[in-house]
Amino acid sequence: MGKINMYPPIINQHVIHFEVSIFATLDLFKFNESILQ
Repeated sequence: MGKINMYPPIINQHVIHFEVSIFATLDLFKFNESILQ
C-alpha cells in the first residue's frame, strides 16, 4: 500500500478500484470452484 500514496488522488481511486476488482474476481473464481467440487 505504500507506493499507492505517490499517485494523485484520482489515479489512487482507480488503482484501488482495480485491485478490488481483481480480488473480487479471484474470490468469485474460488467460490465457483468450491461449488463445482
